[in-house]
Amino acid sequence: DQSGRHQIQAFLRHDDESDEVTWVINVRSAIWSWWPSELEVAAYVDSTQEFLITPFNEESDSLDYLWFLNDEQLESDSASVSITFIETGQSQLTSIVHDGIETDTIHWTVNVEEWSFTADEADLAELLFLPVLYPSSPNPFNSTVKLSIYMPKIDHVSLSVFDINGREVSRLVDGNVGAGRQTFVWNAGDFSAGVYVVRMSAGDVSEMRKMVLVR
Repeated sequence: DQSGRHQIQAFLRHDDESDEVTWVINVRSAIWSWWPSELEVAAYVDSTQEFLITPFNEESDSLDYLWFLNDEQLESDSASVSITFIETGQSQLTSIVHDGIETDTIHWTVNVEEWSFTADEADLAELLFLPVLYPSSPNPFNSTVKLSIYMPKIDHVSLSVFDINGREVSRLVDGNVGAGRQTFVWNAGDFSAGVYVVRMSAGDVSEMRKMVLVR
C-alpha cells in the first residue's frame, strides 16, 4: 500500500556545481490495510473467520462499506465481517470501500477444507484458535492510535509499545483480557515522531507490528 505523502528527489552534480529537485506526491486511497493480510487464506468447515478493513481516513464522513460472498451481498455496512464457512470448497469474499470519489476493492480467496487433524481436542483448539494482533489504526498516526487484539478465550495479555531502540515506552495491558476482539488506545502526545513497535504476548503467542508517529 503506497497511500500517503511521498517525496522523490533528484540530484545533479557537475564538477563543483550541484543542484537538486524535489517532487511531493500525495497518493490517495480509501483503504489503508486489511486483515487477513494474505489474500488467499485457509479455513475449516464450521469455523468462523473475521475479515477487517482499515480505511485510510477513519474520521471521514463519506465512508461506505460493501461486502460480497460469492457475488452475494452481505448484510454488513461496517469495516469488519465475521463469516462461518459451512461447506468445503473455494469461496470469494470481496470488500468495496467508498470514501467520496475514492473507491478501493479487496478480494480474498478462502479455501475451506474438512477437518484433517489427528490431535486431541485440546491440541486442535490450540491449532485453530490463537490470539491475534491486528494492524494498528490509523498508521501513520498523529497523536492517538487504536491497537486491537483478538482473544479466543480469557487469558493473560501483555501489550506494550517500544521505540526503535527496543526500549519499552508504554505498557497498555498487563493482565487478563476477555475473549473476543478488544481495542486499546495509545496516546502518543508526549512522544517524538518516528517508528514504534507494538508487541502483544498472550499465552505462547507473541506478535509485533510497526507503526509510524508523525507530527
